[in-house]
Amino acid sequence: MLMKKIFLLSCVIILVSCAPKPRPTIEEGIVGKILWVSGNQMPSPNSSPPAPKPVQREVFIYQLTTLNDVTGQAPMYNSIHTKLVKNVLTDENGHFTVYLPVGDYSIFTKEEGGYFAARFDNNSISPISVQQGSMTSITIEINYAAAY
Repeated sequence: MLMKKIFLLSCVIILVSCAPKPRPTIEEGIVGKILWVSGNQMPSPNSSPPAPKPVQREVFIYQLTTLNDVTGQAPMYNSIHTKLVKNVLTDENGHFTVYLPVGDYSIFTKEEGGYFAARFDNNSISPISVQQGSMTSITIEINYAAAY
């Protein structure tokens, strides 16, 4: 009888230790997609511009950055002089997810010529806000090789 109880207890311990652990959920941060846009983007009656293509890139998230905090000219910057908060590599389809605390940030992609960001709000470069309890969604089109 004692052996049977020990055997059953051992089985329960093994099953509990093998059970999948609940995965933590990201409650706040950024979920995004990076797209490459190149070539002639002008509409014409005979053809459509090429569609943006998902691309893998390293994404850099800095404290909210202004034009006074960078060297270089839009949309490509040589260096950024605010604090780097996080960086993440997208998957091969251009998708990324990153946890961030509530706050305002600037988001850049790393290119051969520097850091790319083409969106502005007043003096802020590529601003993005993270709100409590939500994921902020963004699509970044890297378009410095496109003609409009």
